[in-house]
Amino acid sequence: MNNDLTRTERDNKFLLCGIIFSFIFILLCSFILSPMAVGLPKLFYSRLITWVDILILYFYARKIEHRKYLLWAETWYGPVFYIKWLFLLFLLIICCGIIARIPSLFGLHDNEAIARRVMAIVKSNNFTFAFTLITAGVTEELIFRGYVLPRLELLTKNPYISLIITSLLFAGLHYGYHSLSELLFTFCFAIVCGAHYQIYKSISTLIVFHILVDLIALSIHHPQ
Repeated sequence: MNNDLTRTERDNKFLLCGIIFSFIFILLCSFILSPMAVGLPKLFYSRLITWVDILILYFYARKIEHRKYLLWAETWYGPVFYIKWLFLLFLLIICCGIIARIPSLFGLHDNEAIARRVMAIVKSNNFTFAFTLITAGVTEELIFRGYVLPRLELLTKNPYISLIITSLLFAGLHYGYHSLSELLFTFCFAIVCGAHYQIYKSISTLIVFHILVDLIALSIHHPQ
């Protein structure tokens, strides 16, 4: 009995260390890159960091945790499911956008200069555009929904607490934009995606959805 308890405690420590590393690694690398001016090199390195994070987490899960990277096996559905849920998720994201604009109703207007600058850089050439879309959609979903969320749920035994913590971490990742509306939107976005993953266990749906959301956001953005 004591051996089983010790093994469980050890496994939980490994899970917690992986969760902490997944977030701290990105923050640490972002801090190292912070002196760089906002431009193509910094954008490329910041996106490359998330791929490295996934690679490290994959080997950590396999070699240290002795678990699969995705604790929840991917569930596959028919075409109607994906079409229906992509549509419904977009409706929910519109609601997230409305919530994110609430502070502006009280006179709290963000300085969107950084966000505009980043979007302009992303759209500067086709490779950067495609690389950014794919990287954000794939890596952010695989790290926060695919890796962090199931492990937090395993540790806390509470799907609601794990969803909130994961969403706060995801929003914190976007602090660099120095925008309250961006933090609110990404938090709500993470809640929607995380809840969907908890229920349907379909990371592929979220990856496609994430890419499409960013594609639309970049397509309607016009540099000023």
